[in-house]
Amino acid sequence: MLKALVEEMNRYDETPHQALELLNAKPAYNERVTHNIEVYKEGVKLEEGEFYPNQWPMNPIYNPLIQITEYVKVEQKGSEEEDFDDDDFNEVQFTLRPTDLKNIDAETGSYTYITSSGMKVVFVKEKVKAHNFMDYV
Repeated sequence: MLKALVEEMNRYDETPHQALELLNAKPAYNERVTHNIEVYKEGVKLEEGEFYPNQWPMNPIYNPLIQITEYVKVEQKGSEEEDFDDDDFNEVQFTLRPTDLKNIDAETGSYTYITSSGMKVVFVKEKVKAHNFMDYV
């Protein structure tokens, strides 16, 4: 079945999102899972706070467009201040499309997207602990 699904996707140029709709599968909230997001620009990993969001609360395949905002520091000549405020950063937004999905690693539960501009975004699965009522006693 999987082989036939992939063949149909290739033949009709369908995205994984469209194929899942045809199967009536809704994987967006199928698990109690969160994905940590890692963003790489020109091969260098951006630090936390340099982009938003840094977590994704559902399966990234299911959402057809994912917006990521990168915060780029504005260079100010002649300024020796080390404290920055919101005006010192420009927001650069880019969108992850289904066609940007390049790799799925089933073992780690990670999804790798590479945009046409070369931004690499990796969603790494983080299991959320199930509720245990004994924790509240």
